[in-house]
Order: sequence, then C-alpha cells, then structure tokens
Amino acid sequence: MHPWLVYTDWLRLPTYFTCLMIGFSVATFVLRREARREGLPVRVVMDLALWTVPTVLVGARLAHVLVEAPRFYWEHPLAALRVAYGGFVFYGGLAAGAALLMRWAQRHLPDPLLAVSLHPAPLHASLFALALFVFLTALRARQRVPGEVVLAFIGFYGIGRSVLELFRADRERGLWLGGWVSTSQAIGLTTAAVALALRARRRHLPTRSAPR
Repeated sequence: MHPWLVYTDWLRLPTYFTCLMIGFSVATFVLRREARREGLPVRVVMDLALWTVPTVLVGARLAHVLVEAPRFYWEHPLAALRVAYGGFVFYGGLAAGAALLMRWAQRHLPDPLLAVSLHPAPLHASLFALALFVFLTALRARQRVPGEVVLAFIGFYGIGRSVLELFRADRERGLWLGGWVSTSQAIGLTTAAVALALRARRRHLPTRSAPR
C-alpha cells in the first residue's frame, strides 16, 4: 500500500491513517443508528464514540512502542509522535477501547447486571488475544509447512473463545444441550478440533526447502 493517499505542498493525507478515520466514521454512523433502534441515549453513545477515537489510537500506538520497537523509541522518544508514518497495534487499541467501554457503561448505561459482581470478559478477551498474538508470532518463526500458523490460530482461538464464554453474562447466547453449550462454544470447539487435526496432519508432510 502506498504510504500517502495525497501528498502535496499544502495537503498530506497518510493512506493508513486516512482509512482508519473513514472506518471510525462509518462505525460511528452505524453505532448511532443501532443506539436509536435499541432505545439508548444517542447523545451518550455519540460521546462514547468521540472518546473512542483518541483512546483507541493511543492504545494502539503505545502497544507498538512498547512491543514492536521499545529500544528504538527509548532512544528516539519524539518519534512516537510521528503517527502519520504508521505504527499501530490492533490489540493495543482493542484493549484500550474495551477498558473505555466498561468504564463508560458503568457511568452512563445502567444495566441490571451491574448490580452483581461479574468477570471483566472484554478484558479477559483482550489479554487472550494479546497472548495468542505473541504465541503465533513465535510459532511463525518455527513453521515447518505453509498454513501451519493459520490452522493454529483457528484451533487455539476456538478453544480460548470457548473458555471465555464461561465468564460472559450475555442474556441470549444461543444455548444448546440444555443450556450447557453456547453457539460460540459449539462453533469454536468444532473449528478448533478440525483445525488442530489438520495442523497435526500437515506437520507430518515433508518440509519444503526454500527456493534458491
């Protein structure tokens, strides 16, 4: 992808950052429509959307600075402000956005479930996603055959999502087997079994030598 969408003497629009802003705009439009449909206070929801933009960007940038190149940014701290050149980690933004959402919901969106102690499922999901990212990155360096990392992602995500479902407090989860298994658990466990079986099978295939 070309780094600059528009590059002139008086206007410079970085491609990735511009795409992010377009995505935020579309998501905000959809959020406003859904808030009206669900009978939620539109102004409160729109305020949340406005706070989400800087919060997610800061979280994504900090994750890049702390995980991807901590030594470089320690030696060049001002480079962390050069966001136009990229350098955002999705999971950092996801974690920051999830924390904002939980705090905002507690202050502005009363819910009967807030009257009881609950597990912070979004935080668990964010930490799991980060751990899975680190694991898959390390696994990629030891990949023996093509597709092994993708299958590992599908398999371990399915298992992890099935565990996370135990801590969610959704009212309607599409429960099966008399309420013991949710729809996400059924899908996750099925795809995990298939993916991990395929991965185990592919590991027995001959390793392809690198092209010369």
